[in-house]
Amino acid sequence: MTDQLQQVALESLSLTHVLYDPNDPMGRLLALLTLSPMILVSMYTIVVLLRRELLISTMFAGQLGCEGVNWILKRMFKRERPMDYVGTGYGFPSSHSQFMGYFVAFFLLHLWLRETSMDRLQDPLSKVRKTILYLGVPTWGAAVCYSRYHLTYHTAFQVTAGAGIGVVIGAIWYLLIEYVPVFYPISFLGRWRTWFLESDLASRFRIRDSWAVWPDGGTDAEWGVWKIEWDRRRKEKKIQ
Repeated sequence: MTDQLQQVALESLSLTHVLYDPNDPMGRLLALLTLSPMILVSMYTIVVLLRRELLISTMFAGQLGCEGVNWILKRMFKRERPMDYVGTGYGFPSSHSQFMGYFVAFFLLHLWLRETSMDRLQDPLSKVRKTILYLGVPTWGAAVCYSRYHLTYHTAFQVTAGAGIGVVIGAIWYLLIEYVPVFYPISFLGRWRTWFLESDLASRFRIRDSWAVWPDGGTDAEWGVWKIEWDRRRKEKKIQ
């Protein structure tokens, strides 16, 4: 068995294989941060399967499409990485940076355009949450982009270009798939969205748009339903 392994050229699964300088105090943290796209893909999958939200499903579809665009661009330009020993494949544009650029753009546009009605509720906790998200999500995205440069996987230009392309794709996709259908319901995209949500397919798979009903996506409403049922069952147990 050992002889067979020695004769075969083994390869590393580069999706989660990150090289960093152990003497660099920031190396380990940035190596973990650079895995954020893989973590987000797992989160996308879990939320789509559990929540069946149209918003998250279309966001995930756009994210995969953005990765497809990156795959095409890399093979069009064929720019090498600054250090070829850290990874295989072309370096322009940075796929990690493009991934995070898309995520940040789509997320912030949704937070700004579809959750603004929450501000009228004058809920201090809601305002704190939105402030944290407005600051935290872009900071997270920027940190991931910087990690690709710091760990020498990409040049500054490759990182900047990737992030910029991701932001553009994320913004365009959000405007097409969310903004136009929601704010212009009689448009073609708006009518298509309504038709789909009322279709047998959406009913069969329990696909919904909670933000069309609740400004916070149904978080408070679902908690209220749970609390009523919880209190009812607690009372029944006490009576018994």
